Amino acid sequence: MPGPRNRPPSKKAKKRKNALAKLVSSPSNKEPTQPDPLAISQTPPSIPIVSDIDDANDTQEKGPVQGPIPPPPAQPVQPTQPAHRTYLNPSGGDQRLSGVLEFLDTPYAEPPSLTDIRYAPFARHDVLDVLRRYLPEELALTVWYNKSRKEGRICAVCRRFYKLGDTLPPLISADTTDHDADPRCKAERHISGLCTFVCFGTAAFNTPGAGGAWGKMESQLDRETARAINNPPPPSVDDEGLGTLFKLTRRADVGVGHYIELMDSA
Repeated sequence: MPGPRNRPPSKKAKKRKNALAKLVSSPSNKEPTQPDPLAISQTPPSIPIVSDIDDANDTQEKGPVQGPIPPPPAQPVQPTQPAHRTYLNPSGGDQRLSGVLEFLDTPYAEPPSLTDIRYAPFARHDVLDVLRRYLPEELALTVWYNKSRKEGRICAVCRRFYKLGDTLPPLISADTTDHDADPRCKAERHISGLCTFVCFGTAAFNTPGAGGAWGKMESQLDRETARAINNPPPPSVDDEGLGTLFKLTRRADVGVGHYIELMDSA
């Protein structure tokens, strides 16, 4: 008598078994479903700006995300020309500048003379930008200040700041010359800000024969002095732009008149 395990399989069981065998043994004749053409042409998902890939630091434990890394601070642009230095040490009781730019932010600096047509055209910052093409930063600021102020002056050599008409103490203790009474000295202070003949000579050191230009503009120069200024020998020392300052200040427009005309006509 057959037991439960020896019972013959029913017809339904045989049908299920045969159907399963066909499904496993015979591959499907249906072609794989083609993807939707729109899905191919769609733009792939955007890649995050900050990647999670960190192959170089796989062994390091990553901390919590703190947000995007800020850009490094901008580095100040270094001047292409050497910085100007003080040539002569002070021996009197007057004050000398450690920096022209810092001085312009103090109450001691005279504001630009915007109502005087002799100085107002030079008060524009565009003029200062043009002067920076010819001179180091400190000297460009000095020329710009002297040309745009009615009375305020800065000596580019000894860096003494003063006003026209001030009585200045001797630059050198052994100097007993009364520079304030010399009309050439007064004129030179107005023209360039160079406060004594010593400072003038320092600025014109690389231009032999330029002594006749002391206190004179370009139109007042004699032929020999003009020739010496226009045809100087190779410089014997690096004057750090003082020779260029000396030449530019001989001109009434300090070499920027053409740019001023262009700015006025724009």
